Amino acid sequence: MQSEMRVVSGDVKERADILKGQIDGAESRFQVVITELQKERATQRQRLETELQAIHRLINFSMQQALHRGLKSAVAAVDALSAAKNRDGRQEGQRQVSRLSIGVSRGSS
Repeated sequence: MQSEMRVVSGDVKERADILKGQIDGAESRFQVVITELQKERATQRQRLETELQAIHRLINFSMQQALHRGLKSAVAAVDALSAAKNRDGRQEGQRQVSRLSIGVSRGSS
């Protein structure tokens, strides 16, 4: 009976060693897969960060262009307003000179 127990005990130990080897192999494969996934994640993150930076540069460029167009329009509007005021001022000045000229010529007659 003791010899049978030793045989059974040896079989159980052998099976336990086989299972431990299988578990260790599975753990190694798992670590390889985890490492590959981490590398893929890092690569994808870097690609996305690069794309995000490109989008930020495009947005900043677009905003600068829009601001530039807005400022050009504002300057053009101010210039037009200034020109209109100058034109109106000259016309008023000419009217005053004409009035003065008429008044001087009437007074001297």
